[in-house]
Amino acid sequence: MYKKLLYLFAALLLAATIAACSTDENASAPKEPDNAQTEQPEPVKEPEPKPEPKPEPEPAKEPEPQPEPAKPAQPEPSTDPYNIALASNGTTVEVDSYYSNYTKDPINDGYRVEDFLGPHDVAWASSLEGDGHWVEFTFPEPKTPERVDIYWGELHASQEIHLQVLQDGEWVTVHTWTNDEGNMLMTQMEIEEPVETTAFRIFQEKDKGPVAYRDPNILWISEVEIYEPNRSSPRKDIKNIALASNGATVAVDSTHSSYTLDPINDGLRLEEYLSWKEVAWASTLEGDNHWVEFTFPEPKTPRRVDIYWSERNIPSQEIQIQVPDNGDWKTIQTWSTDELSMVMVSIEIENPVETNKLRLFQDKDKGPIDYSNPNIMWMSEVEIYE
Repeated sequence: MYKKLLYLFAALLLAATIAACSTDENASAPKEPDNAQTEQPEPVKEPEPKPEPKPEPEPAKEPEPQPEPAKPAQPEPSTDPYNIALASNGTTVEVDSYYSNYTKDPINDGYRVEDFLGPHDVAWASSLEGDGHWVEFTFPEPKTPERVDIYWGELHASQEIHLQVLQDGEWVTVHTWTNDEGNMLMTQMEIEEPVETTAFRIFQEKDKGPVAYRDPNILWISEVEIYEPNRSSPRKDIKNIALASNGATVAVDSTHSSYTLDPINDGLRLEEYLSWKEVAWASTLEGDNHWVEFTFPEPKTPRRVDIYWSERNIPSQEIQIQVPDNGDWKTIQTWSTDELSMVMVSIEIENPVETNKLRLFQDKDKGPIDYSNPNIMWMSEVEIYE
C-alpha cells in the first residue's frame, strides 16, 4: 500500500514538472499571429530622379556677310575737251539703224573698248539690212574735223569708210579709208583738207563692213573720237597709272639721236602737230635688248597695257611685260605679231600681280620688221590700267 502511494506521488511530481516545463517553453516561444493580417510598414519610396534639364539649343547664327571681292578699277570716261565728238562736249549722234539690243550711246560716251562693259554697253552695231550704214555727229557750233579715231566693235574693222561733211545741205566725202588688213582695235584717219561744218558723218557702203564677220554689211563701232587741227591736249586720265601727271616715272635702256624719253608717258599719242622727236621715243640700234621701265608712286596691279607705236605705225615683233622678282625681272605676259603696220596694241595681262615697277622688254632684233634695223624699239605713248 505504501509503495503504491509512493509511486503515485512520484508520478504526480513528474507530471507537474513536465507541465511546468511546457508552460515555460510556450511563454518563451514567439506567438503565431492571429488570422488577421498584421499591417506591414509601407516601403520607403525612393525619390524619383528628376530629369536633368536639357540645355536650350542656341539659336542658329545668321551667317556673317562676307565682304564683296574687290572689283577691278573702273576707268572714268574720257572728258577730253578737244574731242569734239564727245557727248559731254555737246555733240549729238544719230545712226541709220540698230542691231538687236544695241544702242547708239556707246559711240561717243568716252569709253573705248573697256573690258568691264557688256557687249551692248561697249559698242553700237547697225542692222544687217540696207544699202549703206552711217553714224552722224551734230556739233553745238561749227567745227573743223581733221582727225578721226575709230575704235571698232569686237575688233571688226570695216573694209571701207567714207568721212563726210555737210555742205549746203549735201553730204560731201572729204576722205576715204580702206582696209585690207582685216581685224584691228582702232583706226586713225587724217583729213588732208579739213573744212568747217556743223555736222559730220561716217558712211559705209553696202557689204563694205568687216570681212571676218558672217555678214559684211554690218557697221560695228565702239567709240569715235574727232579732233580739229592742232587741238589735241595731253590726256589726264586718272586711271592711266603710266602717266607722268599721275606720278609715274620712266627709265629706258638707251635713246636714239635727238629723241627723249618724255613722250612715252606725257599723255599725247600720235598728234600730227608734234615734231618727230616730240611725238615718240626710240632706242638706239645697238644692244642685245631694249626696255622701258615704269616706276609707280605706290604699288599697283596692272591689268592692261596700251602701246601706241611710232608716227610710222610700225610695231615691234615681240614685247614681254615684266615685273621685279627677287632682284631680277620676271615675264608675266608676252605679245607678238607678224603684222607690218598698226597704230596701237592693247595687251591684256592674264595673271596680274601687284608691283611698284613694270617693264616692257624687247629682245634683240625683235623690233619692227618694216624698218631698216629691226633692233630698234620705237613707241609714241604707253598707257597702263589696273
